[in-house]
Amino acid sequence: MKNSQSRRYNRRNVIATSFAFTTFALLICTSNAAGQATITFDLKAAPTPLVAVPLEDMPGWLMKLRPAESVPESVRTVLRMSERAARMALAIPAGRLIGVLPVTGSGQDILFAGWSLDDAAGPTTLAVWDTTYYTAFLFIWNRMPFANAHDAELFTQRILPAEDFLSRLRVRMLWDGTRSKLFAEGEPTTFPYRAPIQILGVPAQPSSYVYALVVGKRLLGRAYDTGGQVPTLYVPERFPPLNERVGTWTKERLIAELDNGFSTVATNRDEILLTELLGRGLSADEFRQLFVAPGTFRVEHVMKAVTDTKRVAQYGRGLRDMLLAQTPGDPRSEETVGIALRYLRSSPDLDLCDLVSQFLARGAFDPWTFSYMEMCGRTQEHYDAVERAAASSRVSKAAQSNALGQIRRRMLGLGRQ
Repeated sequence: MKNSQSRRYNRRNVIATSFAFTTFALLICTSNAAGQATITFDLKAAPTPLVAVPLEDMPGWLMKLRPAESVPESVRTVLRMSERAARMALAIPAGRLIGVLPVTGSGQDILFAGWSLDDAAGPTTLAVWDTTYYTAFLFIWNRMPFANAHDAELFTQRILPAEDFLSRLRVRMLWDGTRSKLFAEGEPTTFPYRAPIQILGVPAQPSSYVYALVVGKRLLGRAYDTGGQVPTLYVPERFPPLNERVGTWTKERLIAELDNGFSTVATNRDEILLTELLGRGLSADEFRQLFVAPGTFRVEHVMKAVTDTKRVAQYGRGLRDMLLAQTPGDPRSEETVGIALRYLRSSPDLDLCDLVSQFLARGAFDPWTFSYMEMCGRTQEHYDAVERAAASSRVSKAAQSNALGQIRRRMLGLGRQ
């Protein structure tokens, strides 16, 4: 049987290139007992690879590892997170730590670490290649471990945990028996959104074999929890972490580092930058710069940071000016006002009812203005502003009635019901 699609194989970049298969083993595994993945071997073309890891070089990287005590605490922190991730993703006992290695200068801080495994019949080493967006768990043998597709299936079944999300995978594997290369992809069948994993195996010179289970950080999020601080998942800077670096950056650099809407960095990176900026105290011009971006994603980030850091009162004047500068009927302005009022209607530190009353009189920025008054209106003046609001085809009578009803209850001392 022949593969319907052949692609060039790049020895230096196993995961970045699909395999050209020549000889195949075909096996359909229909068993799906509790705690087991459904693994299917077939002859379809290899899927698009998720990541790029030079698997053949990994045995050599083990020689570069350093004792954990010799690296900064920020590296040891990520090491502890990687260990938690390994316990989530693998059903294998912990081994003896060989060492760690921070890999920087690639646009993201990567951790490489290795453990020696006491398993005479299995791999000699477990390593992790922990990046911003995924973690690759690497098993390294000093021999060729898989004689056929069935061996690869049995090992995959053995390392997947019995009671976690990776135990409920639907995996499709491709096995090149001639070159002893393995390529597979799958996704948890019970996860609420598509979260693919990949499995790869390749011989490494002179006599090693590397097997990689690549898992996206979304599946491993619990392992990278920072204990109540701003989450650092997907933030590229880790050695040292971004929240330690920003203390030496100028305001100009902090503003320039904010996401412009076209990068792939995490939104919580902006939260870290904005928390630092807001804490320094910004002038009116500097505060206005925070909202300058092509889309309204920046508005969302700024409003979240202002409210989360409890600085609404501090920047109240700037927030009012920003809202007054918006143009009714302009899509970006409409969305900006909607986002801002959504965050501010729950804040006791800034009363915008007078400003919202002006918007109502102009028939501007509804339905957000009615929603704000429904949450915050409390006086006869507010009631009158809603009642006399300029007619708008976008606002139902129900929205206006709900706002009037809630204001009336507060005026009567009944609170919101």
